[in-house]
Amino acid sequence: MEYLRGLLVNWELYLILALSLNLLVGYAGVVSLCHAALWGVGAYTAALLMLSPHFHLGLFGAMLGAMAVTMLLGGVVAIPSLRLKGDYFIIATVALQAIVYRALYNLDAVTRGPLGLTGIPPARIGGWSVAPESPWFLALTTVITGAVVLLFARLANSPFGRVLRALRDDEEAVAALGRSVAAFKVKAFLAGGAGAAVAGTLYAVRMGTLVPDQFVIGSSVLILTALIIGGVGNLAGPMVGAAVLVFVPELLRLLPGGAALAGEGRQVIFGLLLIVLLRVRPQGVAGVYRLG
Repeated sequence: MEYLRGLLVNWELYLILALSLNLLVGYAGVVSLCHAALWGVGAYTAALLMLSPHFHLGLFGAMLGAMAVTMLLGGVVAIPSLRLKGDYFIIATVALQAIVYRALYNLDAVTRGPLGLTGIPPARIGGWSVAPESPWFLALTTVITGAVVLLFARLANSPFGRVLRALRDDEEAVAALGRSVAAFKVKAFLAGGAGAAVAGTLYAVRMGTLVPDQFVIGSSVLILTALIIGGVGNLAGPMVGAAVLVFVPELLRLLPGGAALAGEGRQVIFGLLLIVLLRVRPQGVAGVYRLG
């Protein structure tokens, strides 16, 4: 049961990441390759706030602090999106991903560099401590994930979400109607950063250890690939994409030589899935928007 609970927690964490990225890719039409950087900054910020003798915050206090810092970084990511388009913006996000990774790796006094942060305490709510292997941890992550899903569903169906979809389809038309393209893009990146921070906080307390190599460009590509496979522009796509990312490697372990396929071979499997889907169903398994 502990193994199954671990898989479900992983699915919920990647679902939050996919939902927050979907707000940018599926609704605003902005492809970003630095989501792992936002995720990593959120995780490190929450861990430092929980470890610091000056703050020593519980789960939700650390999560709020991580959201504030990651939303600030999301605002920084949004700045080049106001001037750069398409491939040029993707290159800018790759550059930011590299900068964040090198900062996590080299700021030894803060992040302990390649040694990483260790001894991160379990989730603490008031005087109640929730161990990662406890069934209560799955209950906690399920409640938080459910709240995130409801929040993003409300955003998607709100006037804000409708404007984002209009931006995705025709920025000039939105500007002609008197809407600020810049303001809505910045808000989308702030919301995406907040979602990544929630996932980062839960990841930090679940793992108990953070190292920079967990938040490399490959992680950003993997999150985006899972989202594209699942589909963009609705809530079902991220759910399917996160399930593919978490459960397909575990199913591969049942095959002869499956351990290798589930490890290093999963990138090949996801790549093949992506190629096939882009040919036969460009909007993904459960998505509604076809990426152009």
